[in-house]
Amino acid sequence: MRALILGNGAAGAEKQCLALADILGASSKLHRVKPSKLLTALPNRIACPLLLESKRFAEKCLLSPQDRDFFHSVAPSDIVIGSGRITAPFTALAKSVWPQSFTVQIQYPYCSTSLFDAVVTPQHDKPKIPKKDDSGNIVFSKFSIHKYSKKYLDATRLCHPEFNLLPEPRVRGSIQS
Repeated sequence: MRALILGNGAAGAEKQCLALADILGASSKLHRVKPSKLLTALPNRIACPLLLESKRFAEKCLLSPQDRDFFHSVAPSDIVIGSGRITAPFTALAKSVWPQSFTVQIQYPYCSTSLFDAVVTPQHDKPKIPKKDDSGNIVFSKFSIHKYSKKYLDATRLCHPEFNLLPEPRVRGSIQS
């Protein structure tokens, strides 16, 4: 399985996309989108439909030359994964350009969730989502997506028992290079 990751340069957002691809057993390729100033200025509830409904306007005013060339030249992937507000219009565009690709938008896209096959968003975003926008394709997660298995996390707890003495709730960070 091949995954296309639509990144925005934010390390945390891209790590979540790469982790999901890894969990699914997909090989991944990263493309960093470069939205135009106009696309960035528009709220996604306007930008996503505009990008999809007016292709000629989108190509001239909303897409950078790099992104326009990319969407015309790349073969479709099995799955397309984007994360964050900036990538949502591009993930929706990928679904329009490559309808056979399964699209996943990580984090609430602030546009209709029906533009994606699946939306994975943190549970704390649930109150922000309008009832009319729930297309039945939203998956709520307790935490950010990561590639650490339960087995790995249990092993790290055994290696560092001093953390178990700390008061709860606890948050643990992991830095990878």
